[in-house]
Amino acid sequence: MLDRERRCGELWTLGKGGQVVVVLGNCVAANNTIWCAIDETGEQVRGVVSEMSFKEARAIEVTVEKCQRWARAGNASASWWCGWWFEGVNHPKSVWYCIAALRREPEKHGWALSRIVSDSYHAAVCEGVAEPDLAFLNDIAEFRQVIGGVPKWGREQFLSVCDEFIEGSDVQLGSWQEAIRHAEEAIHIPAKEIVVENDPRFPALAGVRSYKVK
Repeated sequence: MLDRERRCGELWTLGKGGQVVVVLGNCVAANNTIWCAIDETGEQVRGVVSEMSFKEARAIEVTVEKCQRWARAGNASASWWCGWWFEGVNHPKSVWYCIAALRREPEKHGWALSRIVSDSYHAAVCEGVAEPDLAFLNDIAEFRQVIGGVPKWGREQFLSVCDEFIEGSDVQLGSWQEAIRHAEEAIHIPAKEIVVENDPRFPALAGVRSYKVK
């Protein structure tokens, strides 16, 4: 459920101890908790919304900088948050942060590999943001293992293919530090060519757009 009271980047206190946390999520889970981090350390916690008290608003840029710093120090949850934050506005930065989280804590984020691969190739961007060039995806070792090239399927079929591959294979993960370096250096480069797939195997998907890797 979308939380309209607690806003991402705000500082709140938890329970009687008054521990200060920064809100990272924008939805309240079914168990009445929301994604937060201890503001001093970056440790991820689930704040019970009924036990949270507002402390102060804060510029979101401060939270972004903190999460990037925590990610650089090896905090996989902070990397995952950065991947979410930059989604739609800086595609390569978002993807590389998600890859960093996957590589740092595969036991926690490994379930998302097929989703990361699919979303990376079928990039969604915010209004006014150019469709991204996808040449950088060739640098991601995990992607080369999973598909070895640009997919020709729609999203649902592609997810199915990825899931089948991953379930029966041992994907070798790269360095999370390398992924962080790529994320911090990433620039959103507009695509030079947008192609429309008309794969006869999936007639219902005629006209689905995908983006060619140079």
